[in-house]
Amino acid sequence: LSRLRHPHIVTVLGAGFIPHGTEQTPYIALAWCDGTTLAEILAASRGGPPRDPAEAWRLLAPVVDAVAHAHAQGVTHCDLTPSNVMVEEIDGARVPRVIDFGIAEIGRADAVPGAQDVRGGRRAFTRDYAAPEQIAGRATSAATDVHAIGLILLELLSNRRPYGEDDAGLAAIDPARPSPRRRGLAPGPFDAVLERALALD
Repeated sequence: LSRLRHPHIVTVLGAGFIPHGTEQTPYIALAWCDGTTLAEILAASRGGPPRDPAEAWRLLAPVVDAVAHAHAQGVTHCDLTPSNVMVEEIDGARVPRVIDFGIAEIGRADAVPGAQDVRGGRRAFTRDYAAPEQIAGRATSAATDVHAIGLILLELLSNRRPYGEDDAGLAAIDPARPSPRRRGLAPGPFDAVLERALALD
């Protein structure tokens, strides 16, 4: 995280170890984000009318830029969810910041190793926004983050959870992919973007 310097990624202020007798406890100090999560914003509007595509993009475009910056540095987030996007109000504008790189992978952005912990059936990522490869226990990559962004955009547009009440694990590997059209939406050019972002492969 400390290698990422972007206005829409939470800033690392310092890191190190605190001695505890013979032990060392690691710490990380992050810039304070005084706002709400994108998940809370979505929860407040859930079930309401579809969101205007321009408004949805205004909220998500800075997140896309932040994730692209991380990928350029060889970092894949692997757990992009609305809960991991803080939104601050600064001078009347909503400013999102990506947080929680707790299971991020470091390596080539197009071929990083898998991030999931499948021992005992546990998985480290959030199932509601997981990509097919995460559910299947395969290697993650930058495409894993792209898939999550696609689900978040679909949720922003429709004001409905990505998979509704369906089991997210099964829905994530269902050949019938989530799409605006299946929700009766016509978001113009975002239709093609989401079709590619949410593809099974």
